[in-house]
Amino acid sequence: MPVLVGSKWVQTIPDEHALVTLDVSDSGRPRAIGRVAFDSTFGPHWLAFDEGGSRLVVNDGKARVFLVTLDRRTGALSIDSTFRDAGATTPGVTFARESWPHGASGAAIPHGSVFARP
Repeated sequence: MPVLVGSKWVQTIPDEHALVTLDVSDSGRPRAIGRVAFDSTFGPHWLAFDEGGSRLVVNDGKARVFLVTLDRRTGALSIDSTFRDAGATTPGVTFARESWPHGASGAAIPHGSVFARP
């Protein structure tokens, strides 16, 4: 699911394990202006954009979630390396776990994402 941020179109490319930013200010000639790649186990699918900021939440509809930063001016994308499971050596959070703060209930599958403001 793509998101549009001004004249920047951010699109998932699951088969390439990547996100791409296109400048669509001239809709007849979109230009690729940003790209970020994930590891070969992650095929990005769902996106949500934090309208008040510069973050995208990205999940694969299976078990993992990443935060990606979008530079609104240039369209550059970068994985937020600080968003990770405790003790993990790589970015991203997995929902493939047995234990949660509310107790042991098994793995979960994140499907879709949203940012909310109070």
